[in-house]
Amino acid sequence: MPHPLTRIGEEIRECYRFEPQKISVEQHIRPTYVCEERHEAPITAPAPPVILPKSMASPSLLAHVVNSKFNLGLPLYRVSQDLKRYRMDLGPGTLGTWVSAVGGEKVVPLINLINEALFAAPFMHIDETPLQILCSDKAAGSDHYIVVRAGGPPTQRIILYDYLASRTTEGLKRLLIGPDGPYQGKLISDGLERYDQIAAELKLLHFGCLTHCRTMFFKAREVSQLPASRTLANAAIEDYIGRVYQIEGQIKALRAEYQQRGQSLPLETVRALRQEKSKPILEKFKAWVDELLPGTPPNSALGKALGYATRQWPKLVRHLDHAEIPVDNNYIEQQIKHFATG
Repeated sequence: MPHPLTRIGEEIRECYRFEPQKISVEQHIRPTYVCEERHEAPITAPAPPVILPKSMASPSLLAHVVNSKFNLGLPLYRVSQDLKRYRMDLGPGTLGTWVSAVGGEKVVPLINLINEALFAAPFMHIDETPLQILCSDKAAGSDHYIVVRAGGPPTQRIILYDYLASRTTEGLKRLLIGPDGPYQGKLISDGLERYDQIAAELKLLHFGCLTHCRTMFFKAREVSQLPASRTLANAAIEDYIGRVYQIEGQIKALRAEYQQRGQSLPLETVRALRQEKSKPILEKFKAWVDELLPGTPPNSALGKALGYATRQWPKLVRHLDHAEIPVDNNYIEQQIKHFATG
């Protein structure tokens, strides 16, 4: 006969369990009443708000379709195929009609409110990416553009995508003029000269992108045929720009420490670190660029990198005096990448 066992502990294993989504039919029952003593018309309870009144689409289904297309980057025909696995037969044409109605009509008031909040942000990122349009008045293969703007605090980022048929100065400028007038904050962009003109006309304090400057030297290091040019390009990347980014990494780590304590890193601390450590490096970098530029062919890859740094210099170092401004436009580049891959 076995001896009785006494439980002295346990071992626990945890794993992620996945439950696939399910689709059900949602009924809205509206009772109808009539007074038996009076000969009056029946009264039916009012209908609940509906996004697309003449469709079977519920808010949850619309949210799934929109999220699948714009956040996950799935074409609507693939969303349609996925829904068929749950015995819902909705063609990509129907889904496209729904998405167009939601994006072109229903969320416009919300987008307008978000745009107003973006104009209240202290600084704004802006950049653009080419977009191919199948049906257009322009020649086949011509570039159209999606302009991306972003701003707001880290926990409440605002990101807006706007379509432009052409990347004209006036088209870009209109995106920086709201119902109450021009944007009054600080603008962060790449080296596109149109932004210089717009910032001057709207009297915006304009900041450049150190990553774009570094990219020019990356290209010079890759394509230059002369070993000396590749060595000089590498010096710009490693000895100057790279060291500035090391300091920004220290600031990022310090900011994370403060956040763990439930605090915010004081902007004056950021400014002091940049003035003490980054400013001397950038001053040496500028002297190095000024020394090399006259003797470097302007059309060479290295010459173009040196010329870019010279033309953009006031904007590239302006962050030293404005602690809230990042050293680059990388955040908006990440949002463009997300859109392009989708």
